[in-house]
Amino acid sequence: MAYRPVREMPTPPEKPPKKKPKLTTASFAHSGYVLVEDAPAYDPRQVQFMKKQGLQRSRPDDEPEPKKGSVLLPIGGGLFIGLLLLLFTIINVLLPAWNGLTTQWHYGDNHISHYEQSGHHFVGEVYRGFVTVYAIPEGHPEKAQTFMLQSAQDNAVVVFETRDVNSDGIPNVTIGTEGSPIGVTLYGTKDSTFNKQPPEAGK
Repeated sequence: MAYRPVREMPTPPEKPPKKKPKLTTASFAHSGYVLVEDAPAYDPRQVQFMKKQGLQRSRPDDEPEPKKGSVLLPIGGGLFIGLLLLLFTIINVLLPAWNGLTTQWHYGDNHISHYEQSGHHFVGEVYRGFVTVYAIPEGHPEKAQTFMLQSAQDNAVVVFETRDVNSDGIPNVTIGTEGSPIGVTLYGTKDSTFNKQPPEAGK
C-alpha cells in the first residue's frame, strides 16, 4: 500500500458551528429557575434568575430598603413602657399593701399605748384618723370612758403625760402623739372621772 504525504491529503471540510441553545423562559423553568422580572427588551442571558425555592418578590426601585434599626425601636419602646408599668405597680400597689399587712401583724407592738395614772388605766391609739383614748378605772370597767381627741396620722404613737394644768390639786392627763406639739388635756374631777373641759367650765 502506498503512503501519500500528509500535505497531499485533502483538507477535511470544516464543521458548521454549533448553535447555542436559545435561553427561554421555558428552558429555565425546566431547569428549576424562573424569571424574576419580565424584561423583553434585554437579552435573556442578562436577566437575573434564581431558584424556585428561594424566589422572592422583587421590590420596586423607588421603594426604600428597610432599616435594621426600625425593628428595634418598637421593641425598645415596649420594654420601656412595661418597665414604667412595673414600677407604678410596685410603688402604688405592692408597697402600700405590704405596709398595711405588716401594720396589721405588728399593730399592737407600737401603735397601742398604755398608761397608768390616778387609779386609771389609759389605752390610746389612732383610730380612723383621730386619737382615741379609753380611760378604765381600776376594778370598775363598767365605768370606762372613751374620748376621741385631735386628728393624727394612722400610724402615729399616742403619748401620755401627767400635769396639774388648772392648779386645783387634781392630776390631769395630757395626751398627744409622738413628735407632734399638739396635745389635748383630760381634766381630772373629784369623783375620779375625766373631762375634756376644766371642772369650772363644765359646771
